[in-house]
Amino acid sequence: MIWGSVASAIFAFLGAAKLVAAEVAHFVKFGNGATGLGASSSLALVGAGHLMGIAVGMAMLVGLVIAWGILVPLLTMANPAAPGVSLADHALGIWSSQVRMMGAGTIGAAAIVTLATLAKPVIGGLKSAMESARRAKAGGGDVPREDKDLPIFIVGLVTLLSMVPAGWLLSSFLSGGPLSSISTPLIVVGIGYILIAGMLAAAVCGYMAGLIGSSNSPVSGLAILSILGAATSVGWVGREIMGPDTAQALIAFAVRHHRGAGSGRDR
Repeated sequence: MIWGSVASAIFAFLGAAKLVAAEVAHFVKFGNGATGLGASSSLALVGAGHLMGIAVGMAMLVGLVIAWGILVPLLTMANPAAPGVSLADHALGIWSSQVRMMGAGTIGAAAIVTLATLAKPVIGGLKSAMESARRAKAGGGDVPREDKDLPIFIVGLVTLLSMVPAGWLLSSFLSGGPLSSISTPLIVVGIGYILIAGMLAAAVCGYMAGLIGSSNSPVSGLAILSILGAATSVGWVGREIMGPDTAQALIAFAVRHHRGAGSGRDR
């Protein structure tokens, strides 16, 4: 770890001093469209690749080929650049506004599959914890030490108590703003969403981190799902007063209680 840190620091210094190229990119015309490829010569990425392994690396390579070898050329041909727009700006604009959104949808779909796949082991884990608690309560001298969990009552009580500061934060965020007239239903929906989404995110990410390590935990996919769920719940409550004065406030509130749900994932 020390040698890796020293090598990374030296390379970062060389890149900052412009003695080596920290980033390279090249864009080319592709028929009536454009495409390109960029790379960052960061040792942090080398370390990340070592942690993730060849299978995840190949999956990312396939995504790179699909994005820049297929989607960007096709979409830039279907949406010609305006006069004066460079190849790089055209390709990057299409990637940012369209291709990246497709990738986000793919990650979200993968997160749904992950949730469905892990439903059985997560439920099994909860049943096992409850069974261990019952055995321990019944006499439990032969319950293995590694199977002894916190009592489920304490877990539930702490979870419910943690909703109190979450509700206070949501209330303080809404007070005096354009959404104050519907603050009560927004807070109720927000607390419920934080509770449910936080538990699901924590369960899935914790299970996956135990199987394949924290660097491969499906955080990004669950983050997309949680913000979509937050936006849907907030939009359902605030649809009656939707307008130019409240749209930005509703978006901000959706992001706020999405982050509240994400704190369960971090735990």
